[in-house]
Amino acid sequence: MKYKKVKNENNVKFINTKYNENNLNIKDNKIIGIGADHAGFLYKKLIKEWLTGYGYEVIDFGFFNEESQRDYRFVEDLALALKEGKISKGICICGTGVAVSICANKIKGIRAALCNEIFTAKMSRMHNDANVLAFGSRVIGIEVAKEIVKVWLETEFEGGRHAERKKYTEYLENKYFL
Repeated sequence: MKYKKVKNENNVKFINTKYNENNLNIKDNKIIGIGADHAGFLYKKLIKEWLTGYGYEVIDFGFFNEESQRDYRFVEDLALALKEGKISKGICICGTGVAVSICANKIKGIRAALCNEIFTAKMSRMHNDANVLAFGSRVIGIEVAKEIVKVWLETEFEGGRHAERKKYTEYLENKYFL
């Protein structure tokens, strides 16, 4: 078994590099955007702290409290920051993940994937090059959410035949988005 020395702000420890939920590989110190509605507020806060602890820079697009709001402007702001290159990927959370994924996918160039389990998270990156992860705080527990985020961030786009499919989705965007 291989072990890797991991240093965090509290201590240094050795972990099994084959698998450990705390072994989050940082890819090129990328900046992650995160946003949530009132239902996802607590998960957003916990995941933001968790990612920051692993060296990610995380930009918070709101909500900043648990009060119910009438719009999803935070999704729009996150998606536009992604299109402008200010963040490398985005994470959006609501009660089910449905509303935030629908809103994000209304913006050209955004490929939001609703992933309430690990397999879909991995495949959304590997085969679809999803650039926004959406999930529901009322659907999954926080530890499952963290594992989904970990797998999603660590999985690379496979390219190949999937690149052709990605080109076709871009063709459809260009054809039908006004």
